[in-house]
Amino acid sequence: MRQRNRPGTVISQRGMTLLEIVVALALMGLVIPLVLGGLSAITTNTDHVYDRSVMLELAQTQLEYIESQPYSESAAGYTLVITPSGYTIQVQTATAVTYTYAAPKSTPTQETVQLIMVTVSGVYSSLAVSRYRVRG
Repeated sequence: MRQRNRPGTVISQRGMTLLEIVVALALMGLVIPLVLGGLSAITTNTDHVYDRSVMLELAQTQLEYIESQPYSESAAGYTLVITPSGYTIQVQTATAVTYTYAAPKSTPTQETVQLIMVTVSGVYSSLAVSRYRVRG
């Protein structure tokens, strides 16, 4: 196709050459895997963040649920919350300290501080959270 730009000047337009097409394909061959790799990394990171969020929520819920239950000397005495598929909860207890203080009017009172450790295992990792509880 020929066009006239100025009087007396002829500009001819041609299609792309084979070399230009090969260079364009080579560039696309380099860029597309990088983009797809980045998307894959973002997806994997999002899955790990979601898993950690679910584990933290389960651990906090379990600790709050233990607080609402009567004091138990052992972890087996505490009821576990229901977990979604792929997640498990383990509860361990340990006596942190036992102390006695004099009551104002009657006999001395003994109290125990219990360490409660909740471990939640998820799809990608596990998370441990602990809290103290006092038996009076």
